[in-house]
Amino acid sequence: MTTAAVLTDLLYRVEQHRRALVSEVLARHQLNLTQWMALGVLRKRGVCSMTELAQASAIDRTSLTRTVDGLIARGCVVRSALPGDRRAVIVQISPGGEALASQVSADVEAVERRLLSVLDEDRQAGLAQDLAKLLSPPTHQTGDVVSRRSRSA
Repeated sequence: MTTAAVLTDLLYRVEQHRRALVSEVLARHQLNLTQWMALGVLRKRGVCSMTELAQASAIDRTSLTRTVDGLIARGCVVRSALPGDRRAVIVQISPGGEALASQVSADVEAVERRLLSVLDEDRQAGLAQDLAKLLSPPTHQTGDVVSRRSRSA
């Protein structure tokens, strides 16, 4: 196996492991990973159109509609029409959703800190810089195509 193949396999497996650990925490709060990702985007961005939320969260539109519907049913998200264009739908986190996200965030961060605790802070910072480089658009074309969606996730 090439170094690139080993590295991409490890990146995938680490992310799957992280998702499993985070999903256990989320389940205790009756949330799933897509709901958590949507709440996170709404916390950062405030009001979003469904298209903006889909792009920022990398959740496909069909799943996103179900996800938002579930969050609305729980009182975590509010959906409304865009003023001036009743056809456009916007969503935003509710005060109850903010309170839940705040509580869950502390639990998720604790799990992620434990996962990364095998690396000292300097190694974590270096790894974060290196991974960010992988998401940056290339400065020159090499013939490889990286999708816009994968970089925004």
